[in-house]
Amino acid sequence: MAMYQAHELITDSGVALSWMFNASSAEFLEHGLHTLQQRAKLEVPRQNENHKIDSVLSDTLYQLSKRYDKILLIFDDVNELGQMLENMFTRREKYIVIITSNKPNIIHNQDSTVNMEGFTDNETMDFFKQESIFRNAADAEIVELGQALSNLPLGLAIARSYLAEFDGAVTIEDYIRSLNDPKLFEQVQLYERRFLGHHYNKSIIRAVQLSLNEIAHSGLAEATRDFESITYISPQGIPLFFLLDLLGDQMSELLAKLKTFSLGHKAEVDGVHMLSVHKATQLALMCQMTLDRQDITLQQLLETLLRQLEVDNKHGGYYRASTLLLPHIQSVINHCGLQNLDINSSIRLVQLLEIVAYRYSQAGLISQAEMVLKHAKSILYELIKTSEDQMYAETISRIMVRRRLSFREVTGELMCNTKADMLIKLLCDTCWNSLDENDIFRLMSIRVLKPQDIRTLQRKLGLVVISPNSHMTLQVYKDLLHNKAALPLEIMRQTYLAEVFISILYAYGCIYFFRVQTQKSPHVAKKQSFISDLKLAQQLCELLERQYKYALSHLVLTERNALLCLDFESSKLSREELIGNLEHAKGKYEELLEDKRDYFQFGVLKMTNLSGDIYHEAVCHRQLVRCYTQFIKLETYADNDTLLADGQRHCDAMLQLLSVEKEGGCRMPQASSFYNMAASFVSLYNFPHKLNLALEYYSNAYDIEVSKDRISYPLFEAVLGLARIYKQQGKNDDAMEYAQECVRFAKQQTGNSRFLDSALRLIRQIKSGDVSEA
Repeated sequence: MAMYQAHELITDSGVALSWMFNASSAEFLEHGLHTLQQRAKLEVPRQNENHKIDSVLSDTLYQLSKRYDKILLIFDDVNELGQMLENMFTRREKYIVIITSNKPNIIHNQDSTVNMEGFTDNETMDFFKQESIFRNAADAEIVELGQALSNLPLGLAIARSYLAEFDGAVTIEDYIRSLNDPKLFEQVQLYERRFLGHHYNKSIIRAVQLSLNEIAHSGLAEATRDFESITYISPQGIPLFFLLDLLGDQMSELLAKLKTFSLGHKAEVDGVHMLSVHKATQLALMCQMTLDRQDITLQQLLETLLRQLEVDNKHGGYYRASTLLLPHIQSVINHCGLQNLDINSSIRLVQLLEIVAYRYSQAGLISQAEMVLKHAKSILYELIKTSEDQMYAETISRIMVRRRLSFREVTGELMCNTKADMLIKLLCDTCWNSLDENDIFRLMSIRVLKPQDIRTLQRKLGLVVISPNSHMTLQVYKDLLHNKAALPLEIMRQTYLAEVFISILYAYGCIYFFRVQTQKSPHVAKKQSFISDLKLAQQLCELLERQYKYALSHLVLTERNALLCLDFESSKLSREELIGNLEHAKGKYEELLEDKRDYFQFGVLKMTNLSGDIYHEAVCHRQLVRCYTQFIKLETYADNDTLLADGQRHCDAMLQLLSVEKEGGCRMPQASSFYNMAASFVSLYNFPHKLNLALEYYSNAYDIEVSKDRISYPLFEAVLGLARIYKQQGKNDDAMEYAQECVRFAKQQTGNSRFLDSALRLIRQIKSGDVSEA
C-alpha cells in the first residue's frame, strides 16, 4: 500500500528525492538518517553525546530542504516515534510523508490515516482450515495467531504455509512465540522471503514498473535476468548487487532511473562495481530464492561470492568490498543451513566460511572466526560420513586394538599419525566417487592468480602472459599443465577435498596465535585442540606427498607460520629449554631460506625456489630477527655484539625486501609486522640514533594500519611501540598521546584487554614519572 502511494506521488507531484527508513526504534531511524546523510553528502553539524533523534532528524530535513523542491519520505513500522514525526512535519511544505505502523492511533490526525482491514476472526479460522493439517486445530489458537498478525492476509498466508511445511513439528503456539523472539523470528523471516519470491515471481516486471515508472518492458526483463544469479539480501532487507562488467544500454537506463528516484546507489569499490538498492525496489529485484530452484540459486550465489572474494583477498591488500559484503554473506550462509547441499555446494560453502573467518580474525572478532571454522570442519566431516568426535573414538580404538596399548599409553604423535591415515583415505575416496573432472576444474577456476602467483610462475617458466587477479581459464590451465606448473585433473579429483580439509585445519589451528596476540593464552585443553589440528594438517600434507608425489604449500605454511612459532613460547619452560627451542627454530628458518622445491595449492604451482620468493624470505628473516632478539634479552651468550650483528644482518635483508616490493609498485602483505619487528630489534641498541630509527619503523607500520580503517594487532604493536620509545626519550607528551590512542582503539572492539592493560600501565608510569620500561 505504501509503495503504491509512493508511486502515485512520485508521478503526480514531481518528487525529486524519495527515501525509506526503518522507524521501529530511535536507533534504527538514526542509522537510516546517517546513511542518507552519507549518500546525499549532507553537511550536517556534529552532534554531542547527548543528542536526541529529533535533533538529528531536524538537521537532516533542513539540509535536504535547501537542495530539493519536493521530498518523499517513508517511515516504516513506526512504534513510539509517531508523535515526534507528526510534530516534525506540521509546517514543512516541501515534504510528503508516509508512515506505516501496526499500532492504531500512532498519530493524532486520524483524517490522514488509512486503516488496512484484515480478516475477521471467523474468516481467519476459515482461511486456516482450508488446509487439512489445521482442520483439527483449536479455534482459540488460530484466533490468537490471527490477532497477533492483525488478521492481515499476507501475514496469515505466510504463517499458514510455514506451519504446513513443518507438518506439526512447529505448532501455532511456537509460531506466536517466535514473533517476539529475535532468534526464532530470523527463521520465519528467511521463510517469508522464500514465500514472497515464490508467489511474486510472476509479477516481477509489474513490481519494477510500480517502483521505477515508465521503463521499457524489454529493458526490465533483461535487467532482472542479469541480476537473478548475482543478488542477495542483507539481514536488514537491503539487497546488494555485483554489477556485470558488460552493461548494455537497457541496464544503464535502469541504473539511471534508480539514481533519479534515489531508490539505488551505484558505486565503485576497489574496482568492483556495486549497487545497493533500497526497499522500494526490493520486491522487484529480490534474490529469487524460490521454493522450487533454491539449490541452483545457492550454488550460483556461492560461486559468485567466492569469485569476488578471491579477488579481494588477504594478499591483494583490498578489504573494503569484502568488508561491505560480510553481513550479506552471513545471509547466504543462513540460507545454506536450511538446505541439503550437494558436495559441490558444500565445498564452496566451506571455502566461503574460511574467507569469512579470516575477515573476522582481521577485525579482532576471534571467537566469531573460531565458530565459523568449527562450522566448516563439521561440514567436511559430514561429507565423509563421520564427525570429529566419532573420528577421535575410532582412532583411539584402532590404536588400542592393533597396537595393544592402554588408553594412557596412546601418545599425541601416534594419535595424529593414525587419524591422518584414516582421514586421507576417507577424503580421497569421497572426492573421487562424488566429483568428476569437470566439477574439479569448475572449483579450480574460482581461484585467482594473484601477482605473487604470477611471479612464482615466471620464476619457474620465464615470461608468463596472465592478467593479475584473473580467474583460471581452461587454456591457461592446459598451458600450465603442459609446462608442469599444474597437476592433472585426475590427481586433483582424488586430492581436492583433502586440500580443502587441510586448509581449514590450518586456519583453525592459527586461531590459537590470534588469541595469544590479543588476549591471554587459552586453556591448556583448548590450546591442545588448536595445535593438534596444525599437526594433523602437516601430517596430511606429508601423506599426500608420499602417495601422490606432489608437495602442498600448506607443508611450508604450517611449519613456517605456526608450528615453529611455538618455539618462541616461554611459559612453563626453563631457560635452557627455551634456548633449545629457539636454536631449533633458528635452524629450521635458515633451512627454509634455502628451500628450492616446488609446492602446489589446489592444482597450481604456488611456491617454487623459496630462496627467490620475496614474501617467504621476508617472513623467515623476520623470524630469525625474532630469534636473535630473544637470545639478547635472555643474555644467552656472552658476546652480545655478535648477536646484534647477526640479527642486524637479517633485519637489513628483511627491510631490503620491503623496499624492493615498494619500488615495484606493490606493498608486501603484513608489511607493518615487518616494520614492527625491525623497530623492536633496533631499539635493543639503546643508542639515540637507533631509537630514532625505531620511531621511523613504528611510524611506517602505524601509517599502513590506520590507512586500512580497521583495528589490528600490528596497529596496537605500532602505537604502543611509539609510546614506549617516546617515553624512553623523555618526550612524555608524545608518549601520552599514543598511549591514550591505544586505549581508544582497545575500547572500540572486544578482545583487546591485553593491549588496554599495557596502555593503562604505561599512562600510569608517565604520570608518576616512572622511568622503567612499560
